[in-house]
Amino acid sequence: MKRTGLKGILIILMAIGVTLFLNFDIYSFPSHLGGITQLKNNQGDNLDIDSKIKSLENLELFKVQEDPYVPGFILQGNYVISGSSPEGNYRAYLYPDEWETVADIYIKDLKEGIWWCLHFQQERWTEILGNNLLEAKYTPKKKLYWLNEEEFITIIGYAHGTVSKGGDLVKVNRATGRAEVIYQASIDLFQEVVDFVVDDQELLLKIHILDASGFCLKKETVRIPLNESS
Repeated sequence: MKRTGLKGILIILMAIGVTLFLNFDIYSFPSHLGGITQLKNNQGDNLDIDSKIKSLENLELFKVQEDPYVPGFILQGNYVISGSSPEGNYRAYLYPDEWETVADIYIKDLKEGIWWCLHFQQERWTEILGNNLLEAKYTPKKKLYWLNEEEFITIIGYAHGTVSKGGDLVKVNRATGRAEVIYQASIDLFQEVVDFVVDDQELLLKIHILDASGFCLKKETVRIPLNESS
């Protein structure tokens, strides 16, 4: 009698486990980690991740403002996160870049002395990510690196909070403000790009794997050929 009761309990637990598994949205490794990623909708149909990745290309992510007001903090030569293009024609500045602020990207044509500003569009980014947390704010952050005279890369992640240090790696066109996500760490809710460096012909991404509280459990690196980013 006891064995029969235990067997019944095990069957129930197994059924619950199978139900949870079948309703889990992401069930394989992200494609950028070498796996074949697929998504499931509520009906259990497989959705090709390529359709999601395509939506992350050529985004209208920044609104371009010509001849903007340039903060005196930048004009006075104070330190802010910035970077110059390879041939020295342009310089981009992230401002404000303090903790828990939302930054704009100010760009100067160093030969003509002309300025313009790229304003990050919050609503567009949350729409792209499928994020329903309307109170969440995102920002370009941490670093700017020019790939050529037209494009640079930066990290876009949470602006507010005491834990999040990184985000997704994005390539931006300086003139149009259009952007492309070249490494979407947020496919995994517990992963973020915290830094990147150029190593010969590759981008070396520093990745943090987080726990449910947002604290780093593990550090990893991912290499991306520069010719795939430029």
